[in-house]
Amino acid sequence: MALHALLAIPPARSERAFTPLISSQEKPVRPELTKIDSALDEALVRLGAVVMRLADPAVTRTAAEHRALAGSVRQFALCAERSADPRVHALRNELERRIKPVLIWSQS
Repeated sequence: MALHALLAIPPARSERAFTPLISSQEKPVRPELTKIDSALDEALVRLGAVVMRLADPAVTRTAAEHRALAGSVRQFALCAERSADPRVHALRNELERRIKPVLIWSQS
């Protein structure tokens, strides 16, 4: 067997997903990926709504709860980064705004 054949790396599953599953198939898999992407965006919107409820001061009271909330917001922001849905980005921005500490200036 030739050396170049031994060194050949087959495409990853994610790369193969963009090619048709069957050579006689007319439509590529791309529309299926669009459906999955849309479903993921919907799941992110629902997840963001749950985290938003947790960001309510009446729900998150202790320091430990605030730390957990900040971790949840960071994880949501990482997932939302790749989304093209403006609702997901709006939720991310609002959640990040809510966990920032409030600075109170005194005029003494």
